Amino acid sequence: MARTVALSVLRSDVRRQADIGGATVRHTDAQLNRYINQSIQAFRERISDEGSTHYLVSGAGTLGVGPTSPYPFYQLDLSSLSPALVRTYGIDVTFPGGQVVTLAHVPFEERAKYGTTAQGGVPQAWAHFRTDQVAILPASDSAYTDVVWYLPKFTDLSADGDTFDGVAGWEEWVVWDVVTQVIARDQFPQAYQIAEARRAEVEQRVIRGATKVSQAGGAHVARDSFGKKLTHFLGDRNPPRLAAGGGASFEAIFGRGSQAGDRIMWDGAAWVKRRFWITPDIDLTGVTDATAAINAALASRAGACVYIPDGIVKIASGLTMTLDSTSLVGNGDFNGSTLKMSAAAAFDAVTVSAQHCRIEKLRITSDTVFTTGWAIKLALGAYQTKIERCALHEVASGVYAHKAILTTLRDIEIANTYGPYGVLGEGASGETCEAVIITGHCPFNNAYPYTIVGNGTIWAQSTAYVTGNVVYANDSLFQCRLGGTSASSGAGPSGAPTTSTSTARTTDITDGTVTWRYAGPFNAWLVQESFCNTFDVGPEVGCISGGRGFRMLDSVGSSSRPIIARINGTQFDHNFTNGIQLSGGQDATLIAPWVSSVLAEDGVRVNSTFGNGQQSSFQIVGGQVFGSAGNGLLMDAGGWDIDGLRVGNNGTLASDTYDGLRVSAGVSDWAVRGGFYGSIASGNVQRWGIVVFAGASDRFLISGARSIGNIRAGNVVHGIQNDGTGANAYADGNIGSA
Repeated sequence: MARTVALSVLRSDVRRQADIGGATVRHTDAQLNRYINQSIQAFRERISDEGSTHYLVSGAGTLGVGPTSPYPFYQLDLSSLSPALVRTYGIDVTFPGGQVVTLAHVPFEERAKYGTTAQGGVPQAWAHFRTDQVAILPASDSAYTDVVWYLPKFTDLSADGDTFDGVAGWEEWVVWDVVTQVIARDQFPQAYQIAEARRAEVEQRVIRGATKVSQAGGAHVARDSFGKKLTHFLGDRNPPRLAAGGGASFEAIFGRGSQAGDRIMWDGAAWVKRRFWITPDIDLTGVTDATAAINAALASRAGACVYIPDGIVKIASGLTMTLDSTSLVGNGDFNGSTLKMSAAAAFDAVTVSAQHCRIEKLRITSDTVFTTGWAIKLALGAYQTKIERCALHEVASGVYAHKAILTTLRDIEIANTYGPYGVLGEGASGETCEAVIITGHCPFNNAYPYTIVGNGTIWAQSTAYVTGNVVYANDSLFQCRLGGTSASSGAGPSGAPTTSTSTARTTDITDGTVTWRYAGPFNAWLVQESFCNTFDVGPEVGCISGGRGFRMLDSVGSSSRPIIARINGTQFDHNFTNGIQLSGGQDATLIAPWVSSVLAEDGVRVNSTFGNGQQSSFQIVGGQVFGSAGNGLLMDAGGWDIDGLRVGNNGTLASDTYDGLRVSAGVSDWAVRGGFYGSIASGNVQRWGIVVFAGASDRFLISGARSIGNIRAGNVVHGIQNDGTGANAYADGNIGSA
């Protein structure tokens, strides 16, 4: 009995049952149509698996004689059937005398029971071989007529008037199946429980009314080569059910006390509960501005968790988190839910000024090149903010902890920026920034488009450049795409060549006969500024390319110096001027840093202003500094200890000019213990392993250092040059050779 239902009616029923009548942006008609078609196809397969022949059709043909080489069976090709086949459910063969026999359906692994390639006979069984191919067992000894019963491919409903044959109320299952998908996306557990129970009820009623396939044969999925028996109509498309029909109960998973506003998420292994989740009705195609809707959700209540589904979400102005314990959460790490900044003027994408807030699983990007503004700003009042598993791409700068307290960044990716900072911690008088913690897998990288050739230099007029050269000009970095000679006048290339982030790094810049590509700003990935106390960077953080890796400075004055930097196992690679620069503040500890291939200057630079006239309390324990253009380490301030550091192959700008560890004249109160200062790899061109420049350096120790493979031999031991004139200097127990 036909019971046709139009697509528009199915869609209307879904909206009514899911209570999403007005949510036409979050749940568009096109999305609902896709869910409906998927559910109809799943339903047709499931009901056919259970023995109903309602959707089956037949196709007649003739069996070939003998096995199909190289197989021991006859391969019946069903690819030409019209309509096209989804799955085979039965095969009838007509033998001489008009006798019609239904072949047994057996698993493919039983094919050898029906004879070898040299044998043939009367067909007895069939097995699935491929989707549109079946094996006839044994291979037929004669050209018998066959009739194949199969489920044809379903033609998607597209026009509102297109209909589905629901027979005796079967369309109810389709409606409730789509409702569960919609509610699962919106993360609302109570409604999901109701919809799941209703779908299970309809499922049981439909199956009771369907004709069962006999246990003796037929296309029962439990015996099919296609895999395990379906447990319910959804197959593997959704996670386990929460309610009736065999799934765990809602209370067993969530416990008592669940309340309106709770949401659920499937984390790949289990359902997890989230409290007060809100999914704003927003466009997920990046066309319509979603700022107002998201801000309204964030301001709806303290403790709310605003969920951004997969898609591109346009924001034309900043999002603000002003209520305690609120969260802004997306779906998928680094490339799922995307907040796309789209406006004529720069702005901060997300600003937090409340306690215990969280930002997680979001990608924040911009379609316009901005050199100011932040992806995430933590303002005064931000306390114990957590930012996790986020990607900040094509933005001006990454994260600004401004007067914030206890900020944790975990598994954060920052790339292709246009502004001066990756992460900045800064406070003000009486409003300090306390504890910026960066941990987990955190790659920070403005990747160069081509293999780097030579050292980095400052752009110059009428200069020959070759492909791969990197230059600094007008606070930006550029890489040569096509070699030539630079212009004879002007200051060189300046900034990104276009205002679109999609073309800023792929558009040619002509300079005389040289062609450049924009490689990014002259930035610093990690910066601890004035009034920032405790900047803690973990071992899986990498600061690649850009201007500097880590910088500690005090732009305000001596009373505002930042204190306590802990850099633990962090990698600094191919930065332009320094991997690490300490120019203001005090109390910095570097544990096993990896500083390599600085393009233009020194690997580690400690300026004379570090410590602000006091003991700088700077320490390096272990690690490696190698391949820098200038010195491995240049120390213009005292009050430091270096233990067990490997330093080598520096001074690539000019042979016999730069040193592994250079201590400037008059620098006192320091010690070098152990370590290696020399040739780490072939081609070492650094001059001295360790050199103390002439002057009144005093109270220092060089002990147990190995200095091997340098250009020169020293006057204390080979590779160490001590020209300090202080009376309290000790350099002994070192070994080495030129």
